[in-house]
Amino acid sequence: MDASAPADFYTGLVADLYRPLRGSDPNPDDWARLCEAIGPPALELGCGDGDPLLDLRARGLDVEGLDSSADMLDWARNRAAAAGIDVVLHHSTIEAMELRRRYRLIFIAGPTFNLIPDDDTAWHALERIREHLEPDGTAVIPLFVPEPTPAAVLGQPRSTTTEDGSTLRFSMVSEQRDDDARLQVSLLRYERETAAGVEVLERPWLLHWYGQEQFRQLCEEAGLIVAGVRAPAGGRPAADADEFVFRLHRDPAWDRPRTTRPKVGGGAVLAAGMMGLDQAIFGERPKPEIVAEAESDGLDLGDVDLDLDDPASSRIVLRDDPPT
Repeated sequence: MDASAPADFYTGLVADLYRPLRGSDPNPDDWARLCEAIGPPALELGCGDGDPLLDLRARGLDVEGLDSSADMLDWARNRAAAAGIDVVLHHSTIEAMELRRRYRLIFIAGPTFNLIPDDDTAWHALERIREHLEPDGTAVIPLFVPEPTPAAVLGQPRSTTTEDGSTLRFSMVSEQRDDDARLQVSLLRYERETAAGVEVLERPWLLHWYGQEQFRQLCEEAGLIVAGVRAPAGGRPAADADEFVFRLHRDPAWDRPRTTRPKVGGGAVLAAGMMGLDQAIFGERPKPEIVAEAESDGLDLGDVDLDLDDPASSRIVLRDDPPT
């Protein structure tokens, strides 16, 4: 079962039904205290339709939001306009964000990081978080290890009735789990029943999880220091809990090129944001020198495809099986 990327999953009927059918709401008081303690500016990643972001803005806190779903951001804008709240929203995935500002606090208020499908994409997301932190900034990322869904729950709908008389339903149809890959894909069913008929949509939803040591290593590879790990409620030590919150700082000694984790998506393509390719694009160093340096570090860069007109499409291609 192939899962949709979050940008494609949270669209259309899913985005419409997300708010009235979601199982829980983030507590804005917790995030307000964090924003006030660390100081502005702040950035909420995976802000969705605006919770807790809009509440924080209503309190006068300097917080911006980012999400990969254009439909969810439209809901956030409409809710902000209706409440008379001014808010800055960015449309991007975490792993590709290129914002013009750095932040003292970057945080995720929900399970957004668990929606990133693999370790390589997660590494790029962490690297982007690091690049958008102030030197003394803090990132806060909650994670969890999902339990397998009990068979008795499959197919059982959760429903609600709206003010206009529409009936909204959500259910989990089936689930596939791969503990070795740390992946769980659930087929979700959304329904909206009105006087005009019934809309039905089924989409696969992916969760990718990490053990604490696995995530700690991933953070270190991206130039982030783990300042602490706690359970979500009460600030207790996380120990071996299935839910935990990482608090991260920039590593001031981290000066390695951003090719530290070279293989992306199990293949062999490095995105143009890498340091060496940046240097080539802006004429700071010639391509052959960059390739030679990588090879001296044990990387056989099979090809450098540099597009000066469109740098974002440039690629460094690595051979999966270097010649001997």
